[in-house]
Amino acid sequence: MSDFEGRVAEALRGGAENAPDALGLADAARGRARTRRRTRLAAVAGAAVVAVAIPVGVVALSGGGAGSDGTPVADDAATSVPPVDVGRWESWHGIKVLVPEAWQYGNQATWCADGGSADQYLVSRPGGISLMIACTPGSSYGVSFQDIDMKATDEPFDWPVVTQTGDAWPKGTFVGAHGEEGVLVTVAGPDHDKVADVLETVTAFGATDPNGCASRVDEGNSVAIEGAMSVCRYDTSGALEQSERLFGSNATDAAEALDHMQQGDLDCQPAEGPGQTIKMFDGTRDVTIELDGACTVAEGTPSGIIDPDVLWWALSPGFSGDTTGLAMGSVLRSYDPLA
Repeated sequence: MSDFEGRVAEALRGGAENAPDALGLADAARGRARTRRRTRLAAVAGAAVVAVAIPVGVVALSGGGAGSDGTPVADDAATSVPPVDVGRWESWHGIKVLVPEAWQYGNQATWCADGGSADQYLVSRPGGISLMIACTPGSSYGVSFQDIDMKATDEPFDWPVVTQTGDAWPKGTFVGAHGEEGVLVTVAGPDHDKVADVLETVTAFGATDPNGCASRVDEGNSVAIEGAMSVCRYDTSGALEQSERLFGSNATDAAEALDHMQQGDLDCQPAEGPGQTIKMFDGTRDVTIELDGACTVAEGTPSGIIDPDVLWWALSPGFSGDTTGLAMGSVLRSYDPLA
């Protein structure tokens, strides 16, 4: 368990006097059926500082109906995706959550680095390099994912939204959590109802997440979404870590970067063992990128040698993998609904 996950567990342990500790929630909730929740999307929209209305079909990428490889192309109705101005879906290891558009990416435990603020909302995932920084309070607002010990027969469970004391979060922060299929999703913020509304959207997504990405890289369940390009990031075990949909000029710029990749062969020594895999696809393009330092190439339609223009789009905001040897710029792109 990482230091940040430890902070989350400790904060949840101290949030209510008679509550079980965070990593024991599954045992405490065993046999307790989860009450079916009603997703209140409109309320989630209220949590966003900025709501950007983007028409789903604002850009029609080349191709339609079925992809060049026969992959079906789905629209938002077919994948049960809400309007973009409501929020965006975040996924990790089979679980999804709908967050407001204004939420950015980063480690909630290191919010004070580079002049950050504890009242910013961040989406945090395990992995990557954690800076040795002791911020006070210990975490900013936002949502985080972490593995927990759950049996296959355990029912999903909810941690009540309660006010936290101490210096784990900013004063007056409300924190709640939902656990399902071995994943704990924790949401923190200053407004009780908004925290609860985000938590109500947390659920398992099955074979394909709302951004069209298969739950595992080795499963052929990815579904292209009309007018968008999907970017799916998988860990070394093949599980989906993060996904996003690019729209408008973002989608067309990413497609152009793929279409203009350099051709040829690389003279390099591949790394030992599996690397992280990224898939990028729309109705026409279907590319698989296995990160392997200077040996990284794109396979599929189209194929070629990875360059900084491709990596700008492939390394999605919040990327926490190894970038050693990759031909990329000095920084990752930040989240932007439409460039």
